Amino acid sequence: MAQGKQDTSFTTWYVVLRVSEHVVSTAAMFSQLSRAKSTIHLRDDSVKEIVGTEHVNLTFFLPNGQTQSVTFTRVEYVFTIRNNLLLVLGLLNKSCNVVFKDGRCKVFHENTLLTIGQ
Repeated sequence: MAQGKQDTSFTTWYVVLRVSEHVVSTAAMFSQLSRAKSTIHLRDDSVKEIVGTEHVNLTFFLPNGQTQSVTFTRVEYVFTIRNNLLLVLGLLNKSCNVVFKDGRCKVFHENTLLTIGQ
């Protein structure tokens, strides 16, 4: 899981393999939102409505006290999902490296460890 920050509240993100784009459930993460009408099919066979898309800037808090931001494009807004989803392919397209090992997921950007998830 990655911890994203919007204002002073933290948001949990799950790194996933099988969605078409990054997905968030909180409209406040968008500075603006382009309306869209589409659907997303989830692993539990449920279908959720996509109501908009836009860019989201995700800030990672590094162990050395610094922050590093990564902007994700075409993030889909689905207000009826419980968790935010980061697409592995989308992370790779942002020059991130994703390593799955020993039941953990490590995300690196420019050789800097951004987060470790379980």
